[in-house]
Amino acid sequence: MSHKPAVNSTNEKLALAFDDLAHYEFEHGGQNTPVGASYSKIARAIRDATDEITSGEDAMQYRDIGPKTAAMIDEYFARGEIAKPPTKDATSLGGSPRGGKVGHQRRRSKSRSDSDDDESKRHKERIGEKAKNAMNQGMANAFEDLAEFEFNRGHISAGASCSKVARSIRDANAEITSGLDAMEHVRGIGKKSAVMIDEYLKTGRIAPSDTAKYVGEGSGT
Repeated sequence: MSHKPAVNSTNEKLALAFDDLAHYEFEHGGQNTPVGASYSKIARAIRDATDEITSGEDAMQYRDIGPKTAAMIDEYFARGEIAKPPTKDATSLGGSPRGGKVGHQRRRSKSRSDSDDDESKRHKERIGEKAKNAMNQGMANAFEDLAEFEFNRGHISAGASCSKVARSIRDANAEITSGLDAMEHVRGIGKKSAVMIDEYLKTGRIAPSDTAKYVGEGSGT
């Protein structure tokens, strides 16, 4: 597939690296297809950048480039390539079969920590899922990026909160036009998430430094 050249020619090789990732995901199809579409979108954003991109932090000034993508960009500048992630295996999503013997043991209720760990696993399976309303896709992706950022630095509760917000946004039928709108019409959106939604709608991204402020360990969304 041909692409228009990068506005700033120094960014073309970086864009091609994301094109390569997109092609890799598209080749595997199935659940990998939305992931490939996300990489293609990032490649377009890089080509549209007017200034030379020299770091992930530098790239985050552009729409659709969040902390997860920024980390991949830094990887490219450090190694000259971006490692291809494992593809999604549909057969692995069903989990272990139910109906095993439990004897007389009483099932313990899941703690918050258990629930957050489960959310971390589900987050990886949901990356790239399509929003019911396409206008909310970028916003959902921004929260998934934040979730990945928090999980990677060991803030499991914060990551789980961001992942749940992303899921709520994807499940919304109507376009979300403000944080207040989300609080009133989308289940699971609280004041802190509303502030982050307004930030996204204003700037096209959510700064990772705000994550600890708005979605701290053990806090609600």
